[in-house]
Amino acid sequence: MLESIDPTMRRVAAENLSLPTPCTGWTLGDLVRHMAGSHFGWAFAARGDAPDPAVWAGPDLGKDPYLVYRESADAATAAFADPDLLSRSLQIHGYGTIPAAATLHMHAVDFLAHGWDVAMALGIEPVLDEELCAHGLAIAQRWPEVAFGSGDPFAAHVPIDDAAPTGLRLMAYLGRDPHWTPSS
Repeated sequence: MLESIDPTMRRVAAENLSLPTPCTGWTLGDLVRHMAGSHFGWAFAARGDAPDPAVWAGPDLGKDPYLVYRESADAATAAFADPDLLSRSLQIHGYGTIPAAATLHMHAVDFLAHGWDVAMALGIEPVLDEELCAHGLAIAQRWPEVAFGSGDPFAAHVPIDDAAPTGLRLMAYLGRDPHWTPSS
């Protein structure tokens, strides 16, 4: 899943961190810092470490935000490879203790959405793996409605035609405007 958004993430550079994103009030730098912090936070949780708000807040992106992001993605990938992971529950900052399978689903869906957010901020065509998005949509549709509306973790669903591509239906379900532009 993380590899599906890597081509987009490779395009993130220090000079474009001030760009607006579909995440209301967040610049691209805020978003990438959040993504890296989430990766590191989930990796810590998968290793059994207690939640540390400073880790979840995200690292300094420095002069090479992609490199920082990639380090965080590699940390999450390595931690998620633990063969015993699914037999445990993880302590997730802000959400409590959750079965590992549910946390992995949350993380995967969140990163499909954030990959789209980054592409939109950069003004490039989002590359959404339709099969991953179909799985993500099925997962998100099982979440309680309380997860949608406030923006934490997701904004209210955005209406979209049922015939729209699965990736765009997922984005709309997660509260993203499929027609977002920097001026919208």
